[in-house]
Amino acid sequence: MSVERFPHHLDARKSAGPTWELLAPFTYISRRYGTITVPAGFVTDLASIPRLARWYVSRDGDHTKPAVVHDWLYSRASIAGHPSITRADADRIFLEALKARGVRSGLATVMYWAVRLGGWSTFRND
Repeated sequence: MSVERFPHHLDARKSAGPTWELLAPFTYISRRYGTITVPAGFVTDLASIPRLARWYVSRDGDHTKPAVVHDWLYSRASIAGHPSITRADADRIFLEALKARGVRSGLATVMYWAVRLGGWSTFRND
């Protein structure tokens, strides 16, 4: 039996600048880490795609839901049973979630390496 990894609709509204606010809790069920719930009120920029890469990848698409979970994990989150989520953990969850959403393998890998190489500056610094 297949488990829906993203059982809820992503309900968010545009707020200031490039940011969006979640209007309802949003859940991802990770194979490795279990249930991750992003609370209502969390503010995200969806996918942080560098301007030079936007011709290839937009800010939204199949990668939007994984990006919201990744933003939450980078901001301050802990997961039940995993109280100390590292940046590497967050990035692995992002890759897993991208694949769960059906993002092409090559694009998922590029997005994963982009956060591995460039995410250090935003991890828990918001």
